[in-house]
Amino acid sequence: MTHIINLQVENIGGAESIQLSPKGKSVTIGGPNRAGKTSAIRGLIAALGGKELLPSDPVRHGAEGGRVVVELPEFIVRLDVEPDRSTRLRVETLDGARFTSPQKMLDKLFGNLSFDPGAFRAMDSRKQKEILMELTKFDFSDLEQQEKAAEADRAYKKKRAAELEAVGKSLPN
Repeated sequence: MTHIINLQVENIGGAESIQLSPKGKSVTIGGPNRAGKTSAIRGLIAALGGKELLPSDPVRHGAEGGRVVVELPEFIVRLDVEPDRSTRLRVETLDGARFTSPQKMLDKLFGNLSFDPGAFRAMDSRKQKEILMELTKFDFSDLEQQEKAAEADRAYKKKRAAELEAVGKSLPN
């Protein structure tokens, strides 16, 4: 499993400069409001997941451009971002060799793992389920059959309750 050795985010979102060097398998990013937590995460997501994951206004106001550098054990990812959302992505091995199709290479490695958690939270439950099924590659067919059976049972019980209510109303008091 690949891990981040170093993350540098400059002029992305509201952050001027952030540098993280995570230690261990799990990392908690904390701090006060406007400290750059979201900017760091969005920069990382865009660098690994693609330009379409950039926020609509990606570069810090007043800056000429932004940059994200992600150092991984095998290679370094560099994403330069202009205020108009145009980007330049480079992926290099540690000895300086460049990948000719950097986003395709990153998609193979991280495509299923990079997405915008805020956008995911805002999706309806069916879309969230589709994404989770795709990400996890689990077979949910048994659960889907149980869900359909439960829906049919609820529909039957609702109809039967309405029938019984009608019978009850027709009985003398």
